[in-house]
Amino acid sequence: MSLSKQLIIIGSMLFICNTSRGQDTAGHTVYRTFRISGQAAEYAALASQLETMMQHAVDKKYKQLGGCVRNIFVPWIRDHVHVMKAMKYMEKDMTSFLEFYLEKQTAEGIYFDYYYPINSGGINDRMKLFDKRYWEVYPEDSIQMHRLPVEADLEYLMVEGVYAVWQSTGDTSFVRKWLPAIVKGIRYSMTDSLRWSSKFQLIKRGYTLDTWDFMQLPLPRKEYKERGGNIQQGIFNITRETPMGIMHGDNSGLYAACLQLSKMYSITGDTIASRKW
Repeated sequence: MSLSKQLIIIGSMLFICNTSRGQDTAGHTVYRTFRISGQAAEYAALASQLETMMQHAVDKKYKQLGGCVRNIFVPWIRDHVHVMKAMKYMEKDMTSFLEFYLEKQTAEGIYFDYYYPINSGGINDRMKLFDKRYWEVYPEDSIQMHRLPVEADLEYLMVEGVYAVWQSTGDTSFVRKWLPAIVKGIRYSMTDSLRWSSKFQLIKRGYTLDTWDFMQLPLPRKEYKERGGNIQQGIFNITRETPMGIMHGDNSGLYAACLQLSKMYSITGDTIASRKW
């Protein structure tokens, strides 16, 4: 790894950003960490404070899952991947928790959202409400894993997660190992009739508020329950009769994932697949 220096001006202040830079096994440049120095001590202090906050966040922990110790930023893989955007500059273990979810991908290509202990209150009810394709129990770890059916973003986020690992580590072998899985996930998003709009040729989801994971009930909650409705079923589950919507974030995320797949195929030497994506 070599150290590059950039002169950066914010307002009237000059500071130096030191960035560790190296190459992966294919000779592509990857960036690792940075430190701020120079005439902007307050920015250096801010960066240090942010790193401390992230390293000591309430959700960050190590846990034995799937026979390995996993470095968890957030137990929900969606949020974990979003946190990777910052952690890739400061954290050594970027792979262990992401890989746990990659390992648990279903035969269809579906990824799970989260894990909870097997006996976790009302969460258990979801195994009675959701189709079996959306959940699994792992007795060896005493956990249950679910996919909230209404969500439509996990498959592109797993592509982003693998791409972030490569950006952080330059580990081309990791990319090569998981490319088939993340492509399988994208193909699921683009072919499953509950995920893909044949009319608009775009990803669809339950009619949620932006990227939130719940839908509006057709009645006030009290009345809905009095009429025999189940709240979790009503706000989280989807069927062919569920009102659906096209959300910009799901589709801009898919577009970004396609570009990331192209880049990752390029770094593994598959120029034909790179051009395709």
